[in-house]
Amino acid sequence: MGPATRTSCLALALIGFAAGGSGCALPVIEGVFDQRDFALFDDTPEARADSGDEVLLVFLDVDRAVGQLRTVSVDLRGLSSLPAGEPAAVGTGAWDDDRPAVEVVEGTFIEETLEGGAVLMTTGDDARRATSEAGSVTVDEQGDTVAGRFTVDLDDGGFLTGTFRSQR
Repeated sequence: MGPATRTSCLALALIGFAAGGSGCALPVIEGVFDQRDFALFDDTPEARADSGDEVLLVFLDVDRAVGQLRTVSVDLRGLSSLPAGEPAAVGTGAWDDDRPAVEVVEGTFIEETLEGGAVLMTTGDDARRATSEAGSVTVDEQGDTVAGRFTVDLDDGGFLTGTFRSQR
């Protein structure tokens, strides 16, 4: 396994998310990933806050019929310093990069029930991933609710645009 970003480490260790997505809803995230059209319909991303000034939003789509898991992680690093309503440049998600970052992962769905009943959802070794290399994140709300939008170019040549709104 090559160097992992913070977002991929956190996104792949998802515990207890409800799987879903509605085929009749408008996409929350869309673009091109892995040289194909991409759309994700999770309008209730899970938010994980660390003890500092970072919130990780994870959008999740599980297609149990074909055994596929897709996630988009929006890592809002330095959240309180992001100017409300103003675009902030994204980074690559590297450990030493303090800018917000976006990562998309798609692969074989693996689900494991842990002791105590928590459910771990992850992708297999076949996972395809891409991270932001240019673009911006705009945060419109930073209180108990975090909301905004992003437009990013991915390091696989694709791009994503999306909106987010989640309780911390």
